Parts: sequence; C-alpha cells; structure tokens
Amino acid sequence: MGTESRNNCLPYSALNGILQDWGLNVLKVALSFICGAVICYLIIIGIKPVLPAMADETGNGAISGNSTGLANLLPNFEKIYRDALSEPFIKAESKITDPDIADYYHGLMNKTGLTNSDSN
Repeated sequence: MGTESRNNCLPYSALNGILQDWGLNVLKVALSFICGAVICYLIIIGIKPVLPAMADETGNGAISGNSTGLANLLPNFEKIYRDALSEPFIKAESKITDPDIADYYHGLMNKTGLTNSDSN
C-alpha cells in the first residue's frame, strides 16, 4: 500500500518545477505591469505637446484676455441670420414704385427692426 500512495502523489521534482514556474510567472506579470506603467507614462508625456493650449488663468482666477481668440474666428451668426431674414424684404422695397407705399413700407420695416433707420 505504501507504494501505491507514493505513485499517486506528484514526485518532488515535479512539484519543485511547478513552484519554479509559478515564481517565473509572477516575475513576468510584475515586469509586464511595470513596463506597461512606464509606456502609459511616456504616452501621456508625449501627448501633452499635441494637446491644444488652454486659457491661462492669473492668480486671482480671472481669465486672461487671450482666451477669446478662438471665439473671434467664428462667423457672426446673428448678422448672417438678420441679413438672410431681411434680404427678401429689402429687395421687395426696391421694386415699389409708388412713393407713398414705399414710405409706408420703409417705416414698417424700421418698426419691425428688419432694416436700420439710416438704410434706404
């Protein structure tokens, strides 16, 4: 019976090999984690110059005057909308031949805010 129980157990050399493999696997995992952290850190440092510049803040929390630089690049949507809205009425006003109707129409457009009072 003693020989049968000895045959069912792993020999010492096989158990020793498993423990050595386990230690090697732990070392591989630890080195992989450290290398991954270093690579992520290098990626973050490498991306920083590529990111757009942010608005600088002074010590008291006020935003510097240069922060509206990008806003000045946008088109004036209010002017575009107003011109698109009033253009058909201005063209219609230029086609009115009767002076009384033209004066009434011009006054009506000034009251509604479609044209400035100095335009014809």
